[in-house]
Amino acid sequence: MATLAELRRKTRHLLSRTVGSIARPSKGNWRSVGPVTDFAIVGFPKCGTTALARFFETNEDVQLAKLNGRYESPYFKVGGRDPGPDYRPGAANGHKFTSYAYSRAALRRLYDSNPELLFVFCVREAKPAMLSWRRMHSLIAERGTPETHPVNRSAESRAFYQSCSAEAYFEAYADERLNYAQLIERFRTALPEARFVVTSQGRLAQDAAGVMTALLSKLGIAPSAGYLAKLPKRHDSYGQRATTELSPELAAALTKKDEELFALIDSLPPEQNLTLRQPEFREREGSPENAL
Repeated sequence: MATLAELRRKTRHLLSRTVGSIARPSKGNWRSVGPVTDFAIVGFPKCGTTALARFFETNEDVQLAKLNGRYESPYFKVGGRDPGPDYRPGAANGHKFTSYAYSRAALRRLYDSNPELLFVFCVREAKPAMLSWRRMHSLIAERGTPETHPVNRSAESRAFYQSCSAEAYFEAYADERLNYAQLIERFRTALPEARFVVTSQGRLAQDAAGVMTALLSKLGIAPSAGYLAKLPKRHDSYGQRATTELSPELAAALTKKDEELFALIDSLPPEQNLTLRQPEFREREGSPENAL
C-alpha cells in the first residue's frame, strides 16, 4: 500500500504534467508561479555533469532546459528567471548548473520551487577532478575568453592560471571547492526531506546505461532498449589519463578528501548511491575499493 508521502508525490507529479505549472511560495525576487523543474544536476564541476546532461537530453521523455544554448543554466541562482521557454508539459523537465551545490540559497530556492525535485550530485576522486579543472582554467587563460570568466579578471590572474603548479592551484582555488563530502552533508542536513542521488564520473564512464535507468526510473520514465543501446559503453577522461606528479603534502590532502567522500557515500542507502561504491555494483563488477 502506498504511503501518504508517495500519494502526495504522485498527485503533485500528475498535476505538474497536466497543468504545466504550479503555485509556489515567493522566495526573494524569484517568480512565485512558473514551470516545474523535476530534476536538477547541481554539482560538481569536472565530474561528468555535461555527459550526464547529454544523456538526459537524448531521451525523448526528457526536456533539458538551456540558457542561451548552454548546458550551464543558473536559473535558480540568478533569481527572477526560470526555464519557462524550454518547459515541455508531459516531459520530465530539468537543467544543470554545477555551482548550485556551493550555494545554500540556490539549493533552498530549488527545493521550494518543487519539494519533489530530484537533486543529482556528480562526484569524482579529488586528484583527477582537480587536474581536469586546472587544465580547463589554463585553456581559458590562454584564450583570454570568455572575458567575463574569473580566470580572466586581470592580467595577473591570467598569468597565474596559465602556468601555476598543481600545488599553487590547490591552495589558491581548489582546496575548499573539492570538499564534496562536506557540501553534500550540508545539503542533506539543511533539506532532510529532499530527494537526491549521488553518481560519479567513474560510474557514468563504465555504466551509463545502468545510471540512466536508475535516474529515469526515479522520474517515472522507463527508458527504451534503443535509447540505452545508444549510450556510450566505456570511456576514460583527461583526469584519469593525467600523469602529473604531486608533492607528498598535496597527495595526502587529496587522499583525505577522497576518504571523507567515501565515508559519506558508503553511508547512503543503495538507491541514493549510483557510484562505483554501490554495494550491488561493486559485487557484480568488482570495482576497486578506492574508486568512485
